[in-house]
Amino acid sequence: MIPIYSFLEGDSLGLLIFAYEDETIQEIINKVQISANLRVKPRTDLNLYRNEKKFDPKMTVKEAGLLPLEIIHIHSEVQNAVSSRVSH
Repeated sequence: MIPIYSFLEGDSLGLLIFAYEDETIQEIINKVQISANLRVKPRTDLNLYRNEKKFDPKMTVKEAGLLPLEIIHIHSEVQNAVSSRVSH
């Protein structure tokens, strides 16, 4: 198991989740949404990003190269575009 820090768009808390190397990025997105469902309504338009790089939902954790205690962000592409404009 790989512990990963996750931040979900709309949530006020960061979450520590545990991922298996063979889980897909989509499964990680779903796992984070389930963990935050008391505070954030589940959505279908979310993507997983690390350092602003978007990952294919069909890719596995191992293929993505996610490491222990890495920080990931889960949000929509619209939020990513807004963040990019604000930070430049």
